[in-house]
Amino acid sequence: MKTYKFFVAAVLFFSSGVASARTSFNNIDQKIDNGVIKVSLQSLKDRHKKGRIEFTLDVENISGKPLVYFFPEMECSSDGEKGLLAFPSFGIGERVVNFLVGQTKRFKYVCRTERSKEPTETFEFVIRQIFENPNRDGKTTGAELSPGISMKVNIGD
Repeated sequence: MKTYKFFVAAVLFFSSGVASARTSFNNIDQKIDNGVIKVSLQSLKDRHKKGRIEFTLDVENISGKPLVYFFPEMECSSDGEKGLLAFPSFGIGERVVNFLVGQTKRFKYVCRTERSKEPTETFEFVIRQIFENPNRDGKTTGAELSPGISMKVNIGD
């Protein structure tokens, strides 16, 4: 009987919105294209009470060449404050991101900041450099195809 009461209390707590994020967007129509890659923001959750933003991206290679970029070349910011970009599942994720011609991949990331408990107004995601991958091994860089791509989203009320 105690287990049942706990379960009901937990369901009511989580369904009431008390434990949910302030801002949660799914199927966002936010896309950016620099002629090399197309980035589509699929979902975004502002977990401001925990100091993080969780987001999902679809990235598509539209360059006609195999390409590669590196995780350290990616950054995020929340309300102008640079954040620490990480993977949501125990740091497990692609450190070297490589694409064949026309390939699309989905990525989940977390942007952690030192901000206070205030809700986020703007969010920005940047990939600083994108390189050609001439021998298609997924790690060798060739010519720089793009100086980067930046996506800024206004999520404030």
